[in-house]
Amino acid sequence: MVRLLTETLRRMAMPSNRPTFFRDRFRTLLFGLTEGVLVAALVVNVRDAVREDAFFQKIAADAIANRESREDQLVALVHKTYSMIAPLEQAIEEHTVEDVSGLMNYRRVLFNSVANSALYPDGQCGSYSGVLVKLLEAAGFPVRFVQMLDREEVTGVAHHILAEAWLDGRWVICDARYDLVFRDDQGRLLGFDDIKRDWDKLKSQCPPNYDMRYDFRGVRRVNFGKLNPWLQKTPLANFSIRVWLNEGAWLRSALVAGLLLLVAAVHVMYERSLGQRATSPNVVPLAIGSGEPASGQSTAGNTAASQTSAAKTGTYAGKSV
Repeated sequence: MVRLLTETLRRMAMPSNRPTFFRDRFRTLLFGLTEGVLVAALVVNVRDAVREDAFFQKIAADAIANRESREDQLVALVHKTYSMIAPLEQAIEEHTVEDVSGLMNYRRVLFNSVANSALYPDGQCGSYSGVLVKLLEAAGFPVRFVQMLDREEVTGVAHHILAEAWLDGRWVICDARYDLVFRDDQGRLLGFDDIKRDWDKLKSQCPPNYDMRYDFRGVRRVNFGKLNPWLQKTPLANFSIRVWLNEGAWLRSALVAGLLLLVAAVHVMYERSLGQRATSPNVVPLAIGSGEPASGQSTAGNTAASQTSAAKTGTYAGKSV
């Protein structure tokens, strides 16, 4: 990759039989415009990321106000997520037309963020869980995403997405799609394995609209396709990379920043190659509109080449005599 980039820059900067002044200036201008667009994109994305963080921090602070225990705060955030998204989801389902649906898909593809999931919910559990994870993080809870599977094997199909929060030394399940947490007989919040073990008893805590196919049969916290069986035997099995992917605005900012650094590095290398060409003794400035050297200008390289040619001519002449 580096070799290809170096060769490309060398070819871009090498002298040709036509004037290079305008070509070089055009390329420099193109680099500058590209860098300017990337800087603007970086500023916009960082601004959106900061605003999104402030947005969810304010919501989380209001939701947990006057609730001293961490358990009460967690339950309040689950309920807040449901109360935010469910009415919007219903309104969108009742009034969505094709054009609005297309706009929503467009925003998700190009401007994916948790705020868009809150403002344009699609009724999927991923939207609820994404917003809940953001609120839990704003309130200081360690969190991770959970994929509920249709069977116990990790190769099973994920058909429901939940959030897990770290509370009192254990992970507890939070299902914002149904405004649901599970408790044991002592009122303690439960984790995935606890619910799986006592599902026949605990399923009575589910609301009437709960899909009973989501029976906590299998779980997966990291998903890399065919690597899943191997990953489940490593510490990575409990690592949720989706928490990072949930930071859409910050992720875009990082990608734009990386691209900006790459373009800037290529620009510096190109300008350096131009400087080396300008100071090279073998380069003869060309007269505008012609392929001949400018009047009164020559180089040591061309003089040496003429002397070498003359010497070869003399040698050949001597052999022919």
